Amino acid sequence: MSSKEVKEKLKTTVKSVKELMEVVVKATHAEITSKSPKLVHTLDSSIDKASGAFTDALRTIDKRTLKEQRTLLEAYKTFLNKQIELLDRKLEDISGSESSSKASQSES
Repeated sequence: MSSKEVKEKLKTTVKSVKELMEVVVKATHAEITSKSPKLVHTLDSSIDKASGAFTDALRTIDKRTLKEQRTLLEAYKTFLNKQIELLDRKLEDISGSESSSKASQSES
């Protein structure tokens, strides 16, 4: 595969990731909006900032050589996966707390 083809595939991948991020932001906003208007106000700014940071990071990566892009994208993916793991643990903790709370309430 030529470097031109690799660069085009990377551009396509980055574009797809950006589009996915926009969809995720919109879906998250819709979910939050349905739960609590006050929460929406609090999280809206954070979500917008996170989305902007993601876009900025991808723009910065686009300016590097292909080898650097690969390294940076892999590192960024690792970072994002760790963030997802953190969210998963928090959700598990909440689920465990909810279960414990329900059990305590039913015993009362």
